[in-house]
Amino acid sequence: MISHMQVALDARKKEDTAIDALSSELDSKRKESEELQFKVKELQANVEAKEYDVKRAKDDRDRLMSHYDSEIKKMNDKLSLEKRETSKLRELMQNTTPMKKDTSNEKELNMLREEVTKKSELIKSLAARVTTPKRNTTNIDEEQPCCND
Repeated sequence: MISHMQVALDARKKEDTAIDALSSELDSKRKESEELQFKVKELQANVEAKEYDVKRAKDDRDRLMSHYDSEIKKMNDKLSLEKRETSKLRELMQNTTPMKKDTSNEKELNMLREEVTKKSELIKSLAARVTTPKRNTTNIDEEQPCCND
């Protein structure tokens, strides 16, 4: 009977050892799970911060694009107005031909020529400052063969 009890005691000790091992493994897994949950929350916070930064950058870009589009439109309108004025002045110069040699007509003609020259220079400078977005098209010369065979 003592041997039987000894065997039962040994079996009980093995069970206790196994339970302790499983309990410690369960505790370590619980700690590992908590650490992983903390890391997941931290990574989610980082992702949300990055998404916010990306959204803000896109909004800033859209706002800038809108601003520069309106600036380009203003410059184009100004350039068109200057072109119309210059063409009117040229037309006026063509229509006014001096009938007789008069110094006042020559002075007016010279003044108009100077004004046309100034307007032309202004148009050129405005055209140089205005950059229009280019469309993404292929070169026409590459698409159509030349007719000079």
